[in-house]
Amino acid sequence: MSPDQQHVFGLDCQLVQEAVRSGVTSKRATSHDNHWERRLTFCHKHHLNPQLNHYSDPVPILQIFTQHYRDGRIALHGRPVKSRTAEDALRAMGQKFASLGTKDPRLDQHGKIDFRISRQLKCYKKTDNPPKRVKPVPITITLHILLKAHTLHVTEASRNVADMLTIAFYFLLCLGEHAGTKSEDHPFLIQDVTLYLGTRPLNAYTDPLHEVEAATSVSLTFTKQKNGVCNETISHGQSTHQHCCPVRAAIRLLIYHRTHNTNTTKPIATHYSNNNKLVHIAAKDITDQIKAAATATLRWDFLRKRKRNS
Repeated sequence: MSPDQQHVFGLDCQLVQEAVRSGVTSKRATSHDNHWERRLTFCHKHHLNPQLNHYSDPVPILQIFTQHYRDGRIALHGRPVKSRTAEDALRAMGQKFASLGTKDPRLDQHGKIDFRISRQLKCYKKTDNPPKRVKPVPITITLHILLKAHTLHVTEASRNVADMLTIAFYFLLCLGEHAGTKSEDHPFLIQDVTLYLGTRPLNAYTDPLHEVEAATSVSLTFTKQKNGVCNETISHGQSTHQHCCPVRAAIRLLIYHRTHNTNTTKPIATHYSNNNKLVHIAAKDITDQIKAAATATLRWDFLRKRKRNS
């Protein structure tokens, strides 16, 4: 191989390695790197060969490494972790070995996870505490936010946040999926939102404003959002509520961006600052409003019950 060919081949190897690393989010890639560093520290502390090629059966060493991760001795914060975290650390180690061109030490001669490791992880799962489920936002919270946003003299940002929350409520969206908080998120763009007047699709930017305001349904096109099928379109019709309606919320947002002539390739979860700069609505902006509304709603319920009992 000539020097030029070697140079090109080396560049291709770098591209492939970068592609493999980019196959997961940057946070997860960093987490895998941290798992590997802790494994090296574990091996150094116990005077073990990091390559594990000196051992005819490396599985017991892997099991002890996993146990130390499980009970917190080598975990990130020095505290016990759940089975999934310990399993992920072990998986990251096996994938690292495979990426270096050596055999994944977790696997038996049939290419499956060694039964000793499988049973160990199964035991961890049995002893884990039940997961804490995230509860959906109650409709009363959404109504409180919408009422405040559209009846009081609040900022454009607050109104847009309230309307994005309404769309998320009806379309069952997670915050990061429609707000685009991180670089790995895929927020809905303005061009992903389509209004309909009856069965006729509307162009929210060029059709007459009275037709846009009279829209009867709205659809979202899911592109890379994880809770939707690629290029699947989901639609909702009007509700009877003046504010808590996916169609009216979409109309308000689209007219807002139409007024500002926002490029349709920009996220719909945005607003303009005082200096006319387009600002992204972050997941924290939405959660802050939810928390404030929840506090206000609970206080109102408490005062109402107290008045009723007095």
